[in-house]
Amino acid sequence: MPWRRAAVGCAALFASAAALADGDPFAGRWLLDAAQSHYAGVTLPQRMEVLIEPAEGGIHYRSTTLADDGRTASAEYTADFDGSPVIVTGNVGLRAPVALRRIDALTIDAEYVRGLQTIASSRWVLSPDARRLTMTTSSKAADGAAQVNISVFRRLP
Repeated sequence: MPWRRAAVGCAALFASAAALADGDPFAGRWLLDAAQSHYAGVTLPQRMEVLIEPAEGGIHYRSTTLADDGRTASAEYTADFDGSPVIVTGNVGLRAPVALRRIDALTIDAEYVRGLQTIASSRWVLSPDARRLTMTTSSKAADGAAQVNISVFRRLP
C-alpha cells in the first residue's frame, strides 16, 4: 500500500504544478462553506464570497460578506508575496494592513498588523486538486484569549 500513497502524493504534486502552469492556483471565485467552517465566539456569515485575481508579484483580493443581521461588508487589496504590508480598504473604512508571503504552490501566509503589532495571522491552504481553500486565522479576543477561525471555501465555476 505504500506505493498507493506515493502515487497519490505524486498526482497531487503534478496537479499543483499544472495549476501553477496555468496561472496562480488561488485565482478564482470562492464561496464560504458554512457547514465546514468554524468561527470562535462569533456567528458565521450568511454568505461570503472571495475573488482572487493574479497581480504582478502577488494577488488582488476582494471579499463580500453578508452578515447574519443583513449588513454587508467588503474588503479589497493588492499585495505582493514579499511580506510588505498593504492597505486593506472596504465599505467600513480602512482595515488592518495585510502582508502576504507565498510558502509554496498551495500555501500563503497572511499577517494583519496594527501599529507595529501583529493582530492576526492567517494560513491559506489549497487542497491538492485546488478546489477547496482553507483559511485558518489566529487572533486574540477582546479578553486576550487566543481564538482560531477556520474558513473553508469551495471554488465557484
